[in-house]
Amino acid sequence: MGKKNPIGLPVSIAAIVAAVLLAVCCVVLWGRADRERAKLTELSRAGIASAAQHLEDYSKSGEESDYRYGVADFRSFMQSYLASLDGSSDVNYLEMNRLYGFMVLSPERVQAHMAELMDILSCLSEDYTDQNGYLRMTEFNNAIGNGE
Repeated sequence: MGKKNPIGLPVSIAAIVAAVLLAVCCVVLWGRADRERAKLTELSRAGIASAAQHLEDYSKSGEESDYRYGVADFRSFMQSYLASLDGSSDVNYLEMNRLYGFMVLSPERVQAHMAELMDILSCLSEDYTDQNGYLRMTEFNNAIGNGE
């Protein structure tokens, strides 16, 4: 028989057992990460859709609470989007953060351009990974930032 390790199994069998256990752990962890990614995707979709709905309600009713809920939902979307990046930086997140700053610090400027904002959020509600939505957000932010 072959050389034995401290638990009494031959080294080749111990290596096979260790490899199988490692493979099982990797599969379990990969499945968990996949489920977490799916949850973050769903959270992102729900957040941007809810923000769009509240801001649309605001544009119809003029109720300040609808605007605030829309801003809060946009922030929720931002957080789930950021969590889905796994720690990497993203230009889209920076533009979202810029827009959020305008929404909070200069609401009158954003509210004056609600139709454009609704177009952006509508685009992102359909597919929050659509780069056209973020390009339009950048243009919107530039216009708001320049006082247009």
